[in-house]
Amino acid sequence: MNTGEYAVKPAHHLVASTAVSGVLYAVTRDTGLAVAAAFSGVFLDLDHIPDYLVETRSSRSLSDFFEACNQSELGKAYLVLHAWEWLVVAGVALALSGESGISLGLFIGTLHHMLLDQAGNRVHPLGYLFLWRSAKGFDRGTVFPPT
Repeated sequence: MNTGEYAVKPAHHLVASTAVSGVLYAVTRDTGLAVAAAFSGVFLDLDHIPDYLVETRSSRSLSDFFEACNQSELGKAYLVLHAWEWLVVAGVALALSGESGISLGLFIGTLHHMLLDQAGNRVHPLGYLFLWRSAKGFDRGTVFPPT
């Protein structure tokens, strides 16, 4: 297993998102739903970029970015998009408003991304709750405890 905190890599999310969106399209024939699920299933990880930039105050290289994230070189884990709270809010909004294909796809893509990360990364059981991370000062060592 990876020595860093993230065992689930962007390539894993790409494969999972492609599979999920393919199944969604095969079942529903809704292109918007399938594309939205693929998009949110991969691009949720964009929230790692601000964490890196805040910590390093520069963008050195893509390889430096991945190494810093994977090897626990950053002190804080804000990860504003990686939060179960967003899925609760989105689920309630979907239930109250009636889902469109795109909004349902965004929900499904985010859900499978979060499930994959929760199961596959070395993260505290509460680590993907934004409010819990906030209460812990967004301390990366607490969110992603060493093995």
